Amino acid sequence: MERALTTAWFDEQDRVEQERAEHERVERALATAWFDQQDRLTPEDLRTVAFPLTRLGRRGYEEEPVNGFLRKVHAEFVRLANERGRRRRSAGGPVR
Repeated sequence: MERALTTAWFDEQDRVEQERAEHERVERALATAWFDQQDRLTPEDLRTVAFPLTRLGRRGYEEEPVNGFLRKVHAEFVRLANERGRRRRSAGGPVR
């Protein structure tokens, strides 16, 4: 009886892990498709980015332009990571 419960527990854990892995694969595919359609960053974009200063009375930069730029950097990073994984899988190498 105890062995059957243990086996059922491991079977359930395997099923949960497989569902999680499938969810991650779908999420990566969707992210890749979406990010591929966005404007890609260039090294020149990174070198020349400029953010507007805040209004009088506050120090630093306006948050929204900085956050928007960080989102673009993140999108490009994810696109490159996904592309690298695809190339490694197609070459038969390990995916890290």
